[in-house]
Parts: sequence; C-alpha cells; structure tokens
Amino acid sequence: MQREHGGFSLNASAFVDADDRNALRRLLSYCIRPAIAVNRLHYMPDRERVS
Repeated sequence: MQREHGGFSLNASAFVDADDRNALRRLLSYCIRPAIAVNRLHYMPDRERVS
C-alpha cells in the first residue's frame, strides 16, 4: 500500500520477520535518515529564503 499526499509519501508494505535482524537494521537505518537532504538546500540571501 502506498499513498502520496502534500509533499510526502507513505509506504506501508515493509515488514520484517521476527528473526531477521539484518532486515530490521536496514529498516531502522532508513527510518532515522534525515527528512531533508541538506546538500540540496540553497539559501538566497537577497530573498532571505531557503529553497
């Protein structure tokens, strides 16, 4: 199941078997990543805006 709404998307198809520690580690690594890619942000001082 996947849904996109207002600038974000939700995917509820991920699952981890109870004894699959590597899959759990991968899922948690994905969950803790930053929501914003800082290297893609640009500050425009003349407009005092970040895009």
